Amino acid sequence: MKFRTVLPTLISVGNTYMRRNKNTALTLRLQGKSYSEISKILGAPKSTLSGWLSRVVISERLKTKIEQRAAKKSIEGLFQNG
Repeated sequence: MKFRTVLPTLISVGNTYMRRNKNTALTLRLQGKSYSEISKILGAPKSTLSGWLSRVVISERLKTKIEQRAAKKSIEGLFQNG
């Protein structure tokens, strides 16, 4: 019987946590963070972020900013591993 009374509480807490993470993910994305950066910050898989943020439209300026950071990190990674 205790299981039935605890289960709705756990689901409610989980939904609140997910909603908070989703809102934080949206804020970070609008600040110009990449899915990889957001994933590291929140500990959420990129596939989850893709579902949450798939309809978010970001400016060309933010897209360029994200792409430039990704290219820089990719080049740095080549030199560190080489």
